[in-house]
Amino acid sequence: MTQATGKVIEEIKQKARPILSRYGAKRAGLFGSVVRGKTRKKSDIDILVELDQEIGLLEFIRIQRELE
Repeated sequence: MTQATGKVIEEIKQKARPILSRYGAKRAGLFGSVVRGKTRKKSDIDILVELDQEIGLLEFIRIQRELE
C-alpha cells in the first residue's frame, strides 16, 4: 500500500465512522480499487458493513446517501 493510498483510506474511515456508528455498525471494511491503490477518476468506494440489527430498505438508503 502506498502512502497516498493509506491517506485516502484513513480519510474515508474518519468520514464514515460517525455515520456508521449512528446506525449501529458492528464492523465495516473497505475493499476494491481503493484498497488496492488502483482508483480511477470514476472509481467508487466499496464498503462492507455489518449492523447490530436488521434494517429496512429506507434506512439502508439513508445510510447510503449519508456516506455519499
